[in-house]
Amino acid sequence: MKSTTPQQATWKTSDGSAWWLRKTRFGEPNGDYHGNCYLNLHGNPASPDNLHFNDHNCHYRSRSYYCQPKRTDKNYGGFHRRRRGVAQKPLPRPKPAPKPKPPAKPNVPRGVQLNYDQMGLFKKGWKVWSDENYKHNTNLRSVQPTSGDCIMWGSKRSAGDTRLSVAAFGRRNVIKNKKRVWENGVLFYTGGYGGKSGEDGGSVGFAPNDKIRQHSADVENSDGAKRLSWHLHKFKVGGYRSGNTKGLNSNRTGARW
Repeated sequence: MKSTTPQQATWKTSDGSAWWLRKTRFGEPNGDYHGNCYLNLHGNPASPDNLHFNDHNCHYRSRSYYCQPKRTDKNYGGFHRRRRGVAQKPLPRPKPAPKPKPPAKPNVPRGVQLNYDQMGLFKKGWKVWSDENYKHNTNLRSVQPTSGDCIMWGSKRSAGDTRLSVAAFGRRNVIKNKKRVWENGVLFYTGGYGGKSGEDGGSVGFAPNDKIRQHSADVENSDGAKRLSWHLHKFKVGGYRSGNTKGLNSNRTGARW
């Protein structure tokens, strides 16, 4: 039942545009249709492809009709029901849902930093969460701030030094309690040997590559200048290494964040 079917090709629209009642074949009318009679329309079809008719031997009556808008009409291309010659207003189109913005990338230096000026952080509004000497026992509370988008782990030669010997930056929630995770070009780790991720035990720190020999702390030497590792267990032995400098457990001068 469309204009391209030879049996209905003699029915034409006033502007010559294509017309259709259904895209695919349907079992009605089924033989008792008479010319110039109404067909019954079942239900409320959502599109031309869902139209279901019934002829019922010319027993239907109607005061409604359907028409197809002209090509120049803004409603052309859809189906529109008209009643008593007055067109129904089309339903408003739903507004598209706004796409969620992707999480912002941290505006911090990428990769492990050496001899980094911490004063620049203060000028940007950074706050110190923890600043202790290496002898101080390190636990999860020491290295896991409870607010802020980004964190920085680092170490310096003395509490009054303004430059960090080694430092690394990353998003706080990405790093938190991860046994091993790549973030901002750095491999961060928490827990591991001697303890599970998210628990006091093992060690915590970062490395420039995926080579970590994590006993009670990382003892790997490859690119050692860019490594930081602190003990994180019940023996309360404090920090272990800052770059190539190791065995800092009893150091009261140097400081770590």
